Amino acid sequence: MLGPRADHEADERLISGLNAVWSSDMVFGPYVDRFEFGPDSTPITTISAATIDLRNPGHLYGWIKLPSGDWSVGGTCVIREEFGDPNLDWLDVYLPLGGLTEVDDRVGGYPFGDTAMCRDWLEPVSAHLGAIGSAVLGAVGGVAAFVGFEVSGTPEADGWNGTVPSERSIGYVTLNDGGVAEYHAPTEWR
Repeated sequence: MLGPRADHEADERLISGLNAVWSSDMVFGPYVDRFEFGPDSTPITTISAATIDLRNPGHLYGWIKLPSGDWSVGGTCVIREEFGDPNLDWLDVYLPLGGLTEVDDRVGGYPFGDTAMCRDWLEPVSAHLGAIGSAVLGAVGGVAAFVGFEVSGTPEADGWNGTVPSERSIGYVTLNDGGVAEYHAPTEWR
């Protein structure tokens, strides 16, 4: 969650957040068109108001390097709330489960069915996404980052009160008193 959209620095924070994600050595891209990205395509080099529509930035596509060293399709999605109180900007970094299944068959039908073994593959992937969230939060500030299955807008993320709960099914990235981003892993894996 990048913060309130009404903030006069919201557009700058959004652009900085996207550039922090896509400049990471754990991420390759971005591409505007999900059907035209890959080794023969040229990614956007710098994200700016000239390369994306700030009113409706939508998705950017690319590849995310997994803890195993494999690359999986991934992307970012920007959600700019218009009817909340306050209206918030969300910057989602995502790994489609179908893409993860291509490189790790343990993913299976997650989150459906038997999820008893999900921690084996999910914990390192969550920590990896937590590192990306830490880089973004450390670079641009914002409120917090949340790591988990479709977390933006969920009660845990949307109703967050500034305190990391002792029992949690999602990961949290927060800034400590020194301004350093810290990842707090889920305590429940499902």
